Amino acid sequence: METTKLNDVVPEAGSLNETGTEPVKKKKTVSKKTSLQREKEERNEKRQELSKMLNESLREGKRLIREGGEMVAGDITGMQLEHRKFGIGEVISSNGRFFTVRFPAKEMKMQFPGAFDKGILTVPEGKDGELIEQICAQFREVDEKAAESDEKAREIGLKIAELGL
Repeated sequence: METTKLNDVVPEAGSLNETGTEPVKKKKTVSKKTSLQREKEERNEKRQELSKMLNESLREGKRLIREGGEMVAGDITGMQLEHRKFGIGEVISSNGRFFTVRFPAKEMKMQFPGAFDKGILTVPEGKDGELIEQICAQFREVDEKAAESDEKAREIGLKIAELGL
């Protein structure tokens, strides 16, 4: 906010000093914002709005990732799976997105849905693969939502950079 300085004082019309010869100089306060100050305030408001949107988007992405690890539809421990190179193996542990399979040659830690989507693992013929497909579908949905959240955060970041905030 700008104020006038003492040498910028404007005399009030009809006022005289004590001797009655010169006008009395009174300090006048000017409370107008410059266009530069208004622009700065508008940029700050826009930055705050975009920062809030960015934080919300990042929180949503973290929530989706956390949920994705907790949402396994069923326990696959004990299930037999077939690896394209190592043959038939048994799931010995599962924790959210990750599971460990023991094959005759080695144990491998795998991840939903990638191990199945890439064809690394399959459910052997004659076994029910419905549970695996349900779990993979859930993780694909979570991954899609997380990607949308990431894209939204990226767009907000570009807006912030574009505005020079």
